[in-house]
Amino acid sequence: MTAAGTSPGLANHRPLRGFKSQQAKGGRCKGNDESFAIQKHRALGGLAPTDVFELQVRLGEHGTRPTKTQATSMVIALRQALAGRLGIDRRELGFAVTQHTWDAEPTLALALFDTAAGGAGYAPRAGDDINALLLSMRETLQCRERECDRACHGCLLAYDTDRFDGLLDRHAALSFVEQLLSDLGLGEE
Repeated sequence: MTAAGTSPGLANHRPLRGFKSQQAKGGRCKGNDESFAIQKHRALGGLAPTDVFELQVRLGEHGTRPTKTQATSMVIALRQALAGRLGIDRRELGFAVTQHTWDAEPTLALALFDTAAGGAGYAPRAGDDINALLLSMRETLQCRERECDRACHGCLLAYDTDRFDGLLDRHAALSFVEQLLSDLGLGEE
């Protein structure tokens, strides 16, 4: 806002959320014409500290990056590996696939975060022995117990992963992880 209490960037702005009733005004937000709708000199913000671990992966010298399906399946397997290693319930770790730019190209990153408010210190522990976690990810994705087609409760399905059903494919993720382990020199042994 300027010293006069106006915000040039918001003058005659469009609705921040689309409403059909706004179409009658030519797409302008009706708040532009209602003085009570403009709140001056307010500070907006939020604070939600937590602990996060992020893993950006790519394969070989050409930098092959994971697909959304591979990344989603991999981050779920990574969460299971870390929860098992720490002896905690996997619900104590949240997960996400985030998009970043790496070497001027978009890439997907695997992110784990603590679900406890303020963090519990679990997610950053993934960096303690990433090699062991990658090997454990491979074991999860192999699904030796049930040998499912794409995903099951023995590998990727859980209370909070069923909404990603279209993005779960243990075989696609396993092929990426196998190649990653090979690139890192972490073969079967």
